[in-house]
Amino acid sequence: MAFVTLALLKKHLRVSSNAEDELIENYYYPAALSWIADYTGREIEQVQRVYVTTLADGGETTLPAYPVQTINTVEQDAVGVTFTEVSKDINGVAVVSVEGHEPSKDVTITFTAGYADVELPAQLKQAILFLVAHFFHNRSEVDSNKMADVPEGAKRLCDPFRVRTFAAA
Repeated sequence: MAFVTLALLKKHLRVSSNAEDELIENYYYPAALSWIADYTGREIEQVQRVYVTTLADGGETTLPAYPVQTINTVEQDAVGVTFTEVSKDINGVAVVSVEGHEPSKDVTITFTAGYADVELPAQLKQAILFLVAHFFHNRSEVDSNKMADVPEGAKRLCDPFRVRTFAAA
């Protein structure tokens, strides 16, 4: 539980015993992180990604997950090729330039994306607290027709971090 401690979650939930620890740690907390990742389009926990693409020599590509922490390797046919991180914006979206490879073949880029513990914005930490509390208090259907909606506060805290895409008309 890298971003929010079990002790803080229990304090937020007003839980004093250890009877609920397994549910909080192994189900509600991971579900909250997954919901935030799905809702925002960002990697929350650090994960290694492999991206395969074909580029012109000296070609640039934007890595498909963010925030990018490190670019681990860039290879073609299991041989390292020269690369440069051209830019990384405030959201951690990285653009990579690759040189010295055969343009007709795939290039494999291995990189790490996600937040480090100290980098997770306070709004997303608060959203984790809201969501864990929501999952904790709504363990089953609220009525026979639907589950309780995710708290509006959690959505509003996550909104500034959502990936925005615009389709052509």
